[in-house]
Amino acid sequence: MPHHINGTLFQYSANVAFCADGARGRIHGCKHLVLVGGLTDGLLNPKYSILLAESLAKEDWCLVQPLLSSSYQGFGVSSLDKDAEELHLLIESLNTEFASKGIVLMGHSTGCQDAVRFVDKFSNQEHPLLLGIVLQAPVSDREWLATKESTPALIRDAKAMVEAGKGEEILFRDHEGGNGAPVCARRFLSLADRGGDDDMFSSDYSDGELKERLGHCHFLASLVLVSGSDEYMPAHVQHHSLAIRLSRALGPKSVPVVIENGVHDLAGSEDALLHHVLCFLQRIA
Repeated sequence: MPHHINGTLFQYSANVAFCADGARGRIHGCKHLVLVGGLTDGLLNPKYSILLAESLAKEDWCLVQPLLSSSYQGFGVSSLDKDAEELHLLIESLNTEFASKGIVLMGHSTGCQDAVRFVDKFSNQEHPLLLGIVLQAPVSDREWLATKESTPALIRDAKAMVEAGKGEEILFRDHEGGNGAPVCARRFLSLADRGGDDDMFSSDYSDGELKERLGHCHFLASLVLVSGSDEYMPAHVQHHSLAIRLSRALGPKSVPVVIENGVHDLAGSEDALLHHVLCFLQRIA
């Protein structure tokens, strides 16, 4: 797998983003796929990003990766709304500075929540260049956190802090399987509590509850890529059923796909990822 790629690092507002070179090194006047990673991700994560960039360039697309306030260890004190606002500024920059011919927003893991929230806050009326969204590994942080022994007590502590007006204070700096990132009470509840701001893809939601969270995307083409062996999806979750239910909630322009034997970041299943993403882009472009 390649470990480097050529492109342009640029500033938009107070943030920076990377745009990989497209066909013949072109980054202006083409289409752009904006890839938003999951918790703790930054540039060139997930690992398939370089292969994706190379494949996109052959189709006159460019891969764009932003560094958001929530990137790397910043997720625990940020929010979906802040991410959406920063993505809005990025897409405005791609429109005005890069003369983009069309944009697709692709989320990996928790980045899927960012894609859904962006559509909710900034509709196609404001961003007519937004052609669609791709949700790769749309898993429930709540269902995964529920498998951790310490989670119930942390939820209780976080609720008490929020009720006391201390929601922005740090609840912990590590969690089972964590990386030491500081997480405030408000963001932990967003991820771990039923109905939290990040709780969009849980399998125990009714079809109606899923539609309440995803139905505003009905006007957009969307691709739901569920990994058949996702290590962050509890054993009781039925992968095929979840993919279909999420797709139905997103609307009539959504396509569900399960990548059999695929893990969370699709390591080892990159060919399948590229096939489905490129087919989706060809269909909507």
